[in-house]
Amino acid sequence: MENNSTVTPLNVFFEIEHRVIKDEKSPFKTMLSKAKDIDIDYFEKISRSKGVNRLSNQLNLGIKDQVVKAFGKMADGYYVDGDLLEQLKTLALQAVENVEDRKEFLMTLTELLEWCADRGVPSAGWSRYSDTDLLELYKNAKEITLKEFLLGNNVKDILEFYSALMDNTWWTCRELIVDRTKTFLRDLSREIEKAAV
Repeated sequence: MENNSTVTPLNVFFEIEHRVIKDEKSPFKTMLSKAKDIDIDYFEKISRSKGVNRLSNQLNLGIKDQVVKAFGKMADGYYVDGDLLEQLKTLALQAVENVEDRKEFLMTLTELLEWCADRGVPSAGWSRYSDTDLLELYKNAKEITLKEFLLGNNVKDILEFYSALMDNTWWTCRELIVDRTKTFLRDLSREIEKAAV
């Protein structure tokens, strides 16, 4: 951080934004990176564990909830259990030690953080598959016709469900990451606002 005589709310905001969202080691980027490995960490072994013509009992709609719950716990580790909020609050308070209008500085910073929470966090986007789509594809993957049973081939339906489940789960986790990041920025804004009074 620069010398306190030249520091501005924008400088502090950019530092916070970098540490929370933009840095490769930021919680936002770290969790997105882990979300990209969902297929490796959660699905691949399960989908191949019971042969190719049967849907594994483990590969079901409930696994999405397990994965999302795991991502929620990981987000808590970064945003709740860790001391990142305190670190960034301290950063903001140290920046205003020699600032003449401390309150105005901190209130401007809170406005920037609120703006970032509303519009500065990259969007989650949308899954190609809805929960209704997943239910239909799961039903198709589970129902093996006599022909498929005799030929030992239900691979197409299973892979279609597997692909849809992965896509839906990945986007749900991404949405969770975005929501947790926005909540964190709003919490930090409130903490700084309290310190400004």
